[in-house]
Amino acid sequence: MSNHFPGFAYWAVAMVLLGLGTALVYPTPRAAVSDVVHSGWRASAVGVYRLWRDSGYAIGALHAGMLADFFGVPWAIGVIGGVTFLSGVVILQAMSETLPRRATSRGGVEWEQLVQLLSLNSIQSETEYVQSRVSSL
Repeated sequence: MSNHFPGFAYWAVAMVLLGLGTALVYPTPRAAVSDVVHSGWRASAVGVYRLWRDSGYAIGALHAGMLADFFGVPWAIGVIGGVTFLSGVVILQAMSETLPRRATSRGGVEWEQLVQLLSLNSIQSETEYVQSRVSSL
């Protein structure tokens, strides 16, 4: 592949693709954390998320370097892919969708449920909201 993109051009294209991929993926976990946390705790929750995410960058890079030194780069890339896949499985099991389903005539939330969901009578206090979220865990 380096014959097709010699020198700087190869790395420039690689960095543009890396930047595009990061821009597509980066906001999603932060939005998911913000979505499931009560508004009073949101700033702290995002801060804790970023602490662990940034720590993972540093620790992950060190571990990937050690794996590459001991077992080779393909093995290190495979482990990184496996850990990434496993983290997705954990998130899939641990988190639930918070967006209500659309009201349709083919299933999903019925129209009356949607109206009740959107009505002012269904607004909960912060205490009721927190209790409902804790009890759902």
